[in-house]
Amino acid sequence: MTDSLGHTTIIRFSEDRLPVCEIDPEGGATFFLYDEFGQTVSITSQGKDHQKYTFCTK
Repeated sequence: MTDSLGHTTIIRFSEDRLPVCEIDPEGGATFFLYDEFGQTVSITSQGKDHQKYTFCTK
């Protein structure tokens, strides 16, 4: 995807059509992991934060 200034962000998708990697215009990468239900369980940014998610089954 390219914005009006010509900066391109690349998004890679899994076979299930979920985004698994996003590369920003500066080359930084963010990775997404999902559980068997397609819910996000982890987001990791290259050189930055790591966020982990859990879901209540009640």
